[in-house]
Amino acid sequence: MIGVNLAARNIERDRDIERDPSETALTLVPLKRLMPAYIYELRRGDTVIETGHLSREEPYQVGDHVEIGSSRGIVRTVNPLLVKGELHLVVQLARQSRA
Repeated sequence: MIGVNLAARNIERDRDIERDPSETALTLVPLKRLMPAYIYELRRGDTVIETGHLSREEPYQVGDHVEIGSSRGIVRTVNPLLVKGELHLVVQLARQSRA
């Protein structure tokens, strides 16, 4: 029964329980769906100087100040990528940043 207990713990770890007040049943939602995933571009002017992936509990909004590594910038666009289910985030490098 140890294998069964470990499997149950893994399911609990990988999922979060979310209740819908209009339903009596519980709905299990994978934690990854609760945190938006982004493919980002860090730009200086029109030049892309860095790309990568990141996630955050709260969604980014246009105008948000962001710190990626040692670089600081401002979110310019947030658009969905239909193929990957992620969001495309464009961050304009702040003038005082070193990247």
